[in-house]
Amino acid sequence: MIELPPTIRLPRADEVPTDASVTESLQNIRHAKIVQGYKLLDNKEDEATEQIPFSFYAEISIDNSRLWHLLHSLSGELPETASLIFGYEGEELHYSEALNKHELLTGLAEFSREIVQDTYIEVGLTYNDEAKLVEIIIADAKYVKFWGTDKEAFVQIMRVFGLEEIEDLEFVDEYPNVREPLTAFAAEAMPTDELISRLKERYLAE
Repeated sequence: MIELPPTIRLPRADEVPTDASVTESLQNIRHAKIVQGYKLLDNKEDEATEQIPFSFYAEISIDNSRLWHLLHSLSGELPETASLIFGYEGEELHYSEALNKHELLTGLAEFSREIVQDTYIEVGLTYNDEAKLVEIIIADAKYVKFWGTDKEAFVQIMRVFGLEEIEDLEFVDEYPNVREPLTAFAAEAMPTDELISRLKERYLAE
């Protein structure tokens, strides 16, 4: 099992209904491959996205204490400008104007703990033109979704982090899970609503 943030965990038996399908799912967790690694899908394998200018999609599972560092490393695949993506889990995401990538990452560092541990938000960076889409999203369950164009460079980053491709890799949100506010574990953490408001004020045009 990977190192999860304190805000998401697998439920105890007394926290789920006594439903046969839920019980079976909890039993399957014992054998789940919720480990560090990544899985890849070539864009040509998905007819629905074949016309979008990215060559592959990846989902990356990494210990939570290394997630911010991974975001920084993957941002090297973006050009010098990128847009911030953010929003509440399960809702439409907000997109900023194109900004200097390095200044954007420096500004986001203030909220790094919330970005990698608050499971009620999704945050990422994106660049898109007619020829290229590169996008990095830290999903609400705190693994990375990545759309890219240079698979060789991506695989090299994975090697640096000691991550291997695992075709049957699984993620915690594929199973019943319990989520709690980050402020329940760190009183000094910024509440989700405040974080969203701060990001809107700082990065969205009036």
